[in-house]
Amino acid sequence: MSKRWLANGLLSTWLGIGWARFSFTPLAAMMVEEARLSSMEVSWFGSALLVSYALGAFAAAPLGKIGSQTTLLRAALLMVPAGLALESWNAVGFYGWALARSILGFAGGLLMVLGPSAVLKQQSLGERPKASAMIFSGIGLGVVLGSALVYLLQPHLDSSQISGSLALLALPLAAFALFSWPTSDVSLRRDSLDRPKLSLSVKVLLLAYCADAIAYIPHTIYLSDYVAHELQYGSRQGGQIFIYFGLGALAGPWFAWGLQRYFNTSTAVVFAFFFKSSALVLAYSSNTYLLLAFSASIVGAMTPGIVSLVALRLTQIVPTGAQIQVWGWATGGFAVAQALGGTLLAGLYQWSASYQPLFGLGAFLLTGASLLLWLMQRAGRATAQSN
Repeated sequence: MSKRWLANGLLSTWLGIGWARFSFTPLAAMMVEEARLSSMEVSWFGSALLVSYALGAFAAAPLGKIGSQTTLLRAALLMVPAGLALESWNAVGFYGWALARSILGFAGGLLMVLGPSAVLKQQSLGERPKASAMIFSGIGLGVVLGSALVYLLQPHLDSSQISGSLALLALPLAAFALFSWPTSDVSLRRDSLDRPKLSLSVKVLLLAYCADAIAYIPHTIYLSDYVAHELQYGSRQGGQIFIYFGLGALAGPWFAWGLQRYFNTSTAVVFAFFFKSSALVLAYSSNTYLLLAFSASIVGAMTPGIVSLVALRLTQIVPTGAQIQVWGWATGGFAVAQALGGTLLAGLYQWSASYQPLFGLGAFLLTGASLLLWLMQRAGRATAQSN
């Protein structure tokens, strides 16, 4: 494995997801407490973030075909400190902050599609499972460091100053990736232009993946505000709980890699979905801080864990020439489901004035997806035995 490729793949998920996408969760609780935003505005800000993430994910392939993928990656990396810096500027007001989060969401979508795919293409088939774990552990690293920074600085700085601090820290990381990204460009033009025919097992996996995109939104957008204000634990505890999510996300890709090695990829996917759905049920049914922290750590672990397992599973059940195209559909479908789900959940919160039903809906969706995957696996085994 090339350490240079892997380092840049890790930085793309660290900055694009760990900070651009997930830094909003602990900062949101502070913004509400400082009266920069209301809880209702937080829900719609979260929706805007997810819509812009979807736009970035879908724009990645067309933009990569027009020009250089490396140039596009470098531009997306620079958008992360730029968006955080804009968010730190109080003078821009509500619409300026919305624009900042839209920039961060769009950059996150670009980096999530382009970064890992560029790196994994350089690995042999045998190296890809471990390389995938290394790349996607950047999500957890970003969440842990970002959440810890918010938690440590909260007694001394306000949310705008913390956003500025994240921007200052993101700038040298983006600059390192900017100048160290390998000059050999990975073209997207070589992808298969034919529309591949999807088997039932692929369709079920993609459907479950999209259900996961909606189900985990409450943990990654509303959890800190839910704990801080609805459950009245305070903004310090609200920010702290997302650290547990990050610690889980840091270990999740490696746990998924272990599951895949001990069982097989198909079984590991089913286990991962059941683990995550159980954690969502726990978040819905309990208001105890310790159990919510445990739920956050499991959802955090299975968030990048499921991504890496689904990506690996698709390489096994999709023809080689169509794998990049189908992974693009999976990523785009996930992003659209997130955007639509974020809008749905924001509306549900406006109607119920409580975050708890959002966790319940997520648990319902992911439990159904887990059962569907399990039934599909059983049907596949029965067919194999009859043949």
